[in-house]
Amino acid sequence: VGAVAHTKGFQNAKHSSPMLSLEKVTTLEQLKRWVEKRKQELNVKELALVVEPKVDGISVALTYHNGKLVSAVTRGDGTTGDVITKQVIAAKAAREMLDPAHRKGSFEVRGELVWPVLAFNRYNKLLESEGDEPLANPRNGCAGMMKRKDTGALEHADIRFVPFQLMDPAKCYVTEQGSARQWLRRVTSHLSPAMHSSSSYISAPMTEVEDVFAFCEEFNEKRGKLAFEIDGMVIKIADLRLAAKVGGTSHHPHWGVAYKFPPEIKETRLVNITHQIGKSGKITPVAQLSEVTLAGTVVQRASLHNFADVRAKDIRVHDMVYVQKAGDIIPQVIGVNYDRSPKRNKREVYDPTPHKCHVCHQPVVVEDVFVYCQNHACWSQRIERLKHFVSRRAMDIDGLGEALLEKLAHSDLVREPADLYTLRQKDLLTLDGVQKKSAANLISAIHASKDRGLARVLHGMSVRHVGTEMAKGLSQHFKSWEALCLFAAAYKGPKNMPNIEGMGELTAASVFKSLSTATFIKTMNNLEAAGVDLTDKTKAATKTSAITGKTFATTGKLETMTRFDLEEKVRAHGGKISGAVTAKTHYLVAGADGGQKLKQAEARDIPILTEDEFLKMISAKSKRGLSPTTFRSSLKDKT
Repeated sequence: VGAVAHTKGFQNAKHSSPMLSLEKVTTLEQLKRWVEKRKQELNVKELALVVEPKVDGISVALTYHNGKLVSAVTRGDGTTGDVITKQVIAAKAAREMLDPAHRKGSFEVRGELVWPVLAFNRYNKLLESEGDEPLANPRNGCAGMMKRKDTGALEHADIRFVPFQLMDPAKCYVTEQGSARQWLRRVTSHLSPAMHSSSSYISAPMTEVEDVFAFCEEFNEKRGKLAFEIDGMVIKIADLRLAAKVGGTSHHPHWGVAYKFPPEIKETRLVNITHQIGKSGKITPVAQLSEVTLAGTVVQRASLHNFADVRAKDIRVHDMVYVQKAGDIIPQVIGVNYDRSPKRNKREVYDPTPHKCHVCHQPVVVEDVFVYCQNHACWSQRIERLKHFVSRRAMDIDGLGEALLEKLAHSDLVREPADLYTLRQKDLLTLDGVQKKSAANLISAIHASKDRGLARVLHGMSVRHVGTEMAKGLSQHFKSWEALCLFAAAYKGPKNMPNIEGMGELTAASVFKSLSTATFIKTMNNLEAAGVDLTDKTKAATKTSAITGKTFATTGKLETMTRFDLEEKVRAHGGKISGAVTAKTHYLVAGADGGQKLKQAEARDIPILTEDEFLKMISAKSKRGLSPTTFRSSLKDKT
């Protein structure tokens, strides 16, 4: 598990070979596809695999020379990491000097620095007894401890090194994963009996994929009994000689793959239901919870989706509710333990939908399952719209965060987007916490955003139905704000509706009505007067036959890029992005912890690409065409 790539003040060292992250799988079908690819690469009909716990710690590479620990380097960015040799030795996390039988030559071993649960809890009690805040979770706590320059407190923290990979196993005369693992623990680790027992779990070699997957699923029940935290399982090619032959990509090795556990579910008390307002005025319910630890972090707030969902699930204040983290990231309430919740009055009609906005107290409007505040001047909406306008997908103004935006709004320096472009450095210096250099940088960033073009501005204006794709379509069709404004004002209905991807009759009516209001026209004209370019600046897409004209959806956490980066790559190569998996979706790009979209794609037999496979699609030559079977031979291209 990687932490921050580099920490200031620490020496950097280059790894002997890149420390890559493992590709992730969450379903049996994904695992089957991974195994079939390895069989094809190795030209074998049968492939033995072993399974072991995926330790949730800090990845590190240790180098021994003539029996002495001479280097400990964190994973960092995968190519270079921070040198923490002094910290590892001070913590006695691994053996500083090996037994005499192992003091010849050099070897490198990779593994995880972990903070055993009992030791971590003991340290937190000590912090609390001294009036300090406890640490959030073992992994983050371990990362912080190992980046301490003062190593005095490390010896009694009981942080331990759990090895998982010997970089040149032939040197130690081992050819199989199980024997290599046992050798590593015996030679390099300082593990207690409990730790040694927990970290020594490794399956016997298995050749049936179903057996491997079942072992992973069954182990989920044991994770709470281990001496340290794990977040999944690692599936490896059992024969180290075969593992060395499969190679890998620039992002993932092919000797193993990670199975991620399903989201953890916990029960806690619902203390209150509050409301939050989005940029479009949409009001959504938020659960305020009694503290509960999920996926290693303390959770006190969770999503309740919408008021219709709250009503359907009969979720009420003071209930005992079930909470999980979607993709181990977003906490959400998924149900109620009615046996441990206050009794219901069967005659009572429960409707949590608000009638007024909790901020401006104006009446709300209900559309389908959503509730909206229609007061465009509502304070919360103003802040959310400004946040969206400066966001990366819109005007991409670096350095303008939520706290500073609120200060600008409170001081009346910024009431609408155009006001940003009239800000002066001396205006920013009147705000608390703003220094001269940061003010100068922000003014430069604001000035640079003037040339983003019409599509970015339209997307940033928080018009309902105008997301990235629609904004781009409008910009490319009309070429300028002037032409778009004239058309919107004269729009009469479907007969003269422009041919823009994703635009139907209802969408067109809503969009052109919004664009022709006096308030919107004034704001756009003010932006133009401030020097913002309101002409089309979108680039023509590169024609890549595997991507051009295809619709992509994404799910899960990507390793080498954000979802925004992926979407931009799809658009740049002539593809389209969909926020949902539908019958029109050609491919789903799935990262770790994929959610409902993954199940929907599998149910519809839609090809599922890994991040690496998607990047190969982009790099493929467009002239000859590209068969999707190159990436998912068992699936058909939906063209």
